[in-house]
Amino acid sequence: MIVLQETDQPQSLRFISKSCGITTFVFTNETTGFTNTISNVDYYISSYYYFIKEKFDFLKEGEFYKIEIFDNNSNLIFRDKIFVTNQEIDSFKLTSDFIEYASDSNFITPNE
Repeated sequence: MIVLQETDQPQSLRFISKSCGITTFVFTNETTGFTNTISNVDYYISSYYYFIKEKFDFLKEGEFYKIEIFDNNSNLIFRDKIFVTNQEIDSFKLTSDFIEYASDSNFITPNE
């Protein structure tokens, strides 16, 4: 899963593609089904990774997106999910509640 932020600044995206000639990125919001398409993106390749730096100003915090990347012949060459959050990755929590249950279970271990 790729994590991006809700911002109007360019963000970096790194991925490994199964072929060359990237032409189209399609982002689909999994909640609303709304699709955004970016074409003719500049990229560079290093150590099998494709790198792009682009503005994704349509992303909304807390939303999941499906990303699909197509080549010159409209073949799907990469697919993944994106989650949008403005929290730092190290401090991100899916929930803020932690529940701990007390247990009086006795564990029996075999004699060796």
